[in-house]
Amino acid sequence: MPKSFASAAQGNVEGFAERLALFLKDCESCSFSEAARLLDMAPSSLARQIGSFERQLACSLFKRSTRHLAMTEAGEILRQRGSRILADLEDTRRAIAGVDRIPRGKIRITAPQAFGQRHLVPALAGFLKRYPEVSIELVLEDETVDLIERRIDLAVRIGALPDSSLVALRLAPQIRVACASPSYLRAHGVPQRLEDLARHDCLTMPGTPPSGWWVFGEGAKAKRLPVSGRFVCGNIDALLRAGHDGIGVMHMATWLVGEDIRIGKLVRLFPQLPLSKGKTAIHLVRPAGSASAKVRVLIQHLQEYIGAPPYWDEPFLS
Repeated sequence: MPKSFASAAQGNVEGFAERLALFLKDCESCSFSEAARLLDMAPSSLARQIGSFERQLACSLFKRSTRHLAMTEAGEILRQRGSRILADLEDTRRAIAGVDRIPRGKIRITAPQAFGQRHLVPALAGFLKRYPEVSIELVLEDETVDLIERRIDLAVRIGALPDSSLVALRLAPQIRVACASPSYLRAHGVPQRLEDLARHDCLTMPGTPPSGWWVFGEGAKAKRLPVSGRFVCGNIDALLRAGHDGIGVMHMATWLVGEDIRIGKLVRLFPQLPLSKGKTAIHLVRPAGSASAKVRVLIQHLQEYIGAPPYWDEPFLS
């Protein structure tokens, strides 16, 4: 049984499209010689291509004679449909190529809740205005999710990154500062030295390694201090609220408290100490492979929005 038209095309898509274009040029000219002249090909070469095309389709397309070239019934059917087939192939090629050139479609993003609410949502608002053909699905979870399983295009990860096949791009350093509310400092005094923290209520999270210790400085000069307090909580926003309410001293990332310190809701402690970046950072993480146009422009937008140094660190650099 002869191979079907579809199976023949699938056998060599690229060759099929090229030979179809040659066939249609033959149909216009009704002559191998004239078609070959228009295509700047040798007539014998064009004839061999058409012969290969007929073998691929397992049917004759032309009735050949020494003076005339006429189409068979199969050739007439292909002539009627061929232009549309080539147009559809070109439209498909352009659509596929456009995926990597034009920001379009949905982007699924995941981030820790506190960071996403404070920094990612405002950044995405500007991004959506800039790229009207892109939509965003934002997943705010503090647990690390599997990007492949959850079909996530981009993730914000804070802290140490495990070895994996994921592609990571450093977005900003993770800087911590000690701070407290004005009401707490009025009631308990301002600690002048790091060692003074031992006499203050310090707000901590359970299980933070090393548990009950705060680290100041970097490398060999890093100072680890034991701290304690009457309020421990695993939710960062609840801990921050407790600090605002004057329950104790906090040691938090600048992306959490930078704005509050700038406007005076919190007071930075030990301003004489240099900022400590530590070993962890904020990263943008995506699955391995080439990033689509929409993900590339989002990464660039986030880099521009956050800045270098990040905008939340500006109060500490002036």
